[in-house]
Amino acid sequence: MISIIIPTYNREDLIQETLDSILAQSETNWECLLIDDGSTDQTWNVLQNYSSKDDRFKIFKRQDFNKPKGANACRNIGIEKSNGDFLLFLDSDDLLGFDFLSSVKDKITNTKNDLIIYQSVYFFENNSNEENIVKINSEESLITSFFKKESIWLISNPLIKSAFITKKQIFFNENLLAAQDWEFFMKILLLNPKLEFNLTNQSKVKIRKHLDNISQNPTLQPQKYYHYYKARHIIFNDYLNAEQKVNLEEYYKEYLQKILYELIKMMKFNWATEIISNESKGWRKRKNLFLLKTYKLTKKGLSKITLS
Repeated sequence: MISIIIPTYNREDLIQETLDSILAQSETNWECLLIDDGSTDQTWNVLQNYSSKDDRFKIFKRQDFNKPKGANACRNIGIEKSNGDFLLFLDSDDLLGFDFLSSVKDKITNTKNDLIIYQSVYFFENNSNEENIVKINSEESLITSFFKKESIWLISNPLIKSAFITKKQIFFNENLLAAQDWEFFMKILLLNPKLEFNLTNQSKVKIRKHLDNISQNPTLQPQKYYHYYKARHIIFNDYLNAEQKVNLEEYYKEYLQKILYELIKMMKFNWATEIISNESKGWRKRKNLFLLKTYKLTKKGLSKITLS
């Protein structure tokens, strides 16, 4: 059985289309765990309506589990409550392509793989164009290329063996507001899972692009950059081994330098101070903090603030 896990918040206008795309699947051996994150519109009523008509829809309120607000906590509840052999994570405005579950069933039956990654597409409202999401750089190791964002997939691309997740105790970081998918999959990759790419699938998960997403909303850009930093800092410092750190240190510093400059230009000086304090040492740290104070007063000297 496939467990489909969907966090949702104030999605009364879109989630019905998502749930109808699940109901339309010819494969019937699935459960869908819907975790409401404290919606203030009619989303909970919509979920109740679907669950009352089909008991494969299982609904939960995040508040009942003493968890912090956010999609990450909701997904973790879904993992804990799921009964399927494989997990498929969707957002509450994604759509399952026609017969997607049926098309993957044969592949996951008796497979030894811990992850099978399928192609998916972005789709746009009032626009028939679709854009493939998964990109793989086969010239470097997958850990290196995924860390450097040269290999890309999103939360809805993999089917993940639930036994692997539970055995390894892998969960979403409930403190991250961006890059949580990336951090989650980096933790998985660093455990050397058995993994297969199946990117020729005709039926795909369709991922909606709109401004409600933190990665698309310009007013949320500072928060996005800060949590991109937090995710990289966690993986680099807490999960990579010594050899991996050596291989990725140059990229890591360059990446953080770009984020630091963006946050300073956005006048998010507390976050900039945190990055400087964590990522530079000794005299360079003291110099960078002095230059940051100078920039706050004069708006000059940004290029002199360097992490390495």
